[in-house]
Amino acid sequence: MRTLSMLVVLALLLITNIACTKKSDDKKGELTEKKEETMKVEKKVAEPGNGPSEEKMNIEPLDQEEKVKYYDGALEKYKKAINENPKDAKSLYSLGITYSMRGDNILGAKYLYEAGLLFLEKGNRYNALKAYQSLKRTNSKELEEALHEKLFPGTTQSEVSNK
Repeated sequence: MRTLSMLVVLALLLITNIACTKKSDDKKGELTEKKEETMKVEKKVAEPGNGPSEEKMNIEPLDQEEKVKYYDGALEKYKKAINENPKDAKSLYSLGITYSMRGDNILGAKYLYEAGLLFLEKGNRYNALKAYQSLKRTNSKELEEALHEKLFPGTTQSEVSNK
């Protein structure tokens, strides 16, 4: 009797194990199919012309008035940060970039120059160079040359660009 009970228990365990393995295999199959489907979609999106576009996503590009509102909001945010911490070089840099993007290169150059000086003061030469590169796009030769002198003392811009 005891042997029969043990055989029944073993049979039930074996049946349960087979059923669980089948379910696991089915789930693995489903996951593999989903993964393959995802990879197909990713490949298709990666092909030129198949990525998201404003037209496909029903997003209209911002008109000039909306851009100005967007930039004004960003300017207020950076000005507030600078009022709280006048030595916030990142906010000065962002303020300069935003003014430049808005078309005000004079103010953009002023803040990019100040950011470059603060980055140098803090020992962050990499960001100072980024500020310098952005400053060059504002066509403010005077501030560009002044920051260049701080970055590369005793050299001219042409000497540095030829190296």
